[in-house]
Amino acid sequence: MPRPGQVKWSAGERLSDRSALGVLTRALPPELIDEVVVEWGRGERRQRLLSAQVVVYLVLAMCLFFGQG
Repeated sequence: MPRPGQVKWSAGERLSDRSALGVLTRALPPELIDEVVVEWGRGERRQRLLSAQVVVYLVLAMCLFFGQG
């Protein structure tokens, strides 16, 4: 039973469907992000914990939701 203020997820719903990054991936497909990263010559030179694609989505989310906690 959800606590007061909690919203119960419907069946088949994923976490990414409710997160800002999930919304961004629907609006800006990963293929587009990869294309832009390559076009600007900002691809990965070595393997890091977060890929260039994920970093782009995080920066976009921070810009769009700058007033949120």
